Amino acid sequence: MLSRFCARRLPGWSNDMAADNTVTSSVAARQPVIVRRVSQLSGNENRMILVLDLKDLCEFESGSRRCIQDVFPYLNADEREFLLTGSSPAEWNDLFNNCED
Repeated sequence: MLSRFCARRLPGWSNDMAADNTVTSSVAARQPVIVRRVSQLSGNENRMILVLDLKDLCEFESGSRRCIQDVFPYLNADEREFLLTGSSPAEWNDLFNNCED
């Protein structure tokens, strides 16, 4: 169960599950998932399609003590920030675009 956010697989992609219902850990196990999160900045619901390894997603959701960049080294900083805070890159740009150096 995904308690912190809602995610669902896109249709047409295999589930890459092994016979014992465990997810294999490889590039082939990564698949596009629609992730919905409520932004901590705006309170708006945002969606992003992320190509994730479901094993990594389960580890993250279970409260892993590893840094998010270690759990998802293949995601960029914007994608990892979205998983953590639900904030979209556009929201970050709007928030900090008016700040002076």
